[in-house]
Amino acid sequence: LRVGTLHNLLVYYHAVLATALQENVNDYLNARSLAAIQADPALADPALVDDALSNFRLTRKEGAAAAGDVAVVKDNDLTVTIGVGAEFTANGRMYVTQAVYTAKAEAGLINSAADRLITRRADGNYVFTVPVVAAEVGEAGRVPKDTVVVPAAPPTGFVAAYAAGDFTDGRDAETNAAPGLRLPQGAA
Repeated sequence: LRVGTLHNLLVYYHAVLATALQENVNDYLNARSLAAIQADPALADPALVDDALSNFRLTRKEGAAAAGDVAVVKDNDLTVTIGVGAEFTANGRMYVTQAVYTAKAEAGLINSAADRLITRRADGNYVFTVPVVAAEVGEAGRVPKDTVVVPAAPPTGFVAAYAAGDFTDGRDAETNAAPGLRLPQGAA
């Protein structure tokens, strides 16, 4: 049975299918109850965990990307356009703009939400803000106010950039163990 047609066509493929079946059974057994999931969340298949949680009207919370405003400091008040997808880096993480923004020096020229007002600072430079969103989902995308930000393509007259405020909304996707902690909120 170790060599030949019978082995190649029957025994080998039977072993492959039996192994796959056993893996599916093990996945089911590791996620068959909330107690089994909480005992060792890493062993349970995420899809089966979602199925078990649905019995209690719970769903896994998806991750979210952090977002915030970047203050761009220039040495002049000339109009500048920041394109969609413009990249900024802070704390080793990338942030991008979701729209085209045009910074203008006069309030009368502001026509839409995409127009940004350039204002004079006390040090003689000028500043405007641009909203950005983290390129990756997770809490690590949150940066505190005044964190140094570096644009990939600095505008003309660029002096510095920093986080205008604390970035918000960054959230990691829930693991297998986390939804079980919210079980009292579900309809048990």
